[in-house]
This record gives sequence, structure tokens and C-alpha cells, in this order.
Amino acid sequence: MVKKSNLAEQQFEERLLRDQLKKDKDEELKELKKKEMARKRDIDLLKTLDTQMAEKHRLREKEIKENEKYIKMVIDKDQKDRDEDKKKAL
Repeated sequence: MVKKSNLAEQQFEERLLRDQLKKDKDEELKELKKKEMARKRDIDLLKTLDTQMAEKHRLREKEIKENEKYIKMVIDKDQKDRDEDKKKAL
């Protein structure tokens, strides 16, 4: 009778241990999934930020080129006006 009791107790303890190990593993997997989701979110945020910064840089470069064109146009117009004034003065 003692052997059966010990065997049942041992099986019960093994089952408890298995259940606890499964629970621990499930919690670990849940935590890993949570960390993976956070990592993916961070990667997506960085990609979005990189895209926005690249677009901002592209627009800034475009604005600089447009400003340079405008400045050149004003300088050319000014030079043309001066040349016309010289012709009129002669």
C-alpha cells in the first residue's frame, strides 16, 4: 500500500512539475512575442522616420535649387536692365 501511495504521490508531483514547466514556457513565449512586437513596431517607426527625413531632405534640396534659379533670374534681369540703361545713356 505504501508503494502505491508513493507512486501516486510521485506521479502527482511529476504532473505538477510538468504543468509548471509548461506554464513557465508559455509565459516565456508570451514575453518573447511581446518583445518581438515591440521590436517590429520600433523598426516600423524608424522606417517611417527615415522616409520622412528623406522626403524632407529632397524637398529642401528642391527648394534650394528653385531659390538658386530665382536668384539667377533676378541677377540676369538686373544685368539686362543695366545693359539697357547703358545703351540708352550712349
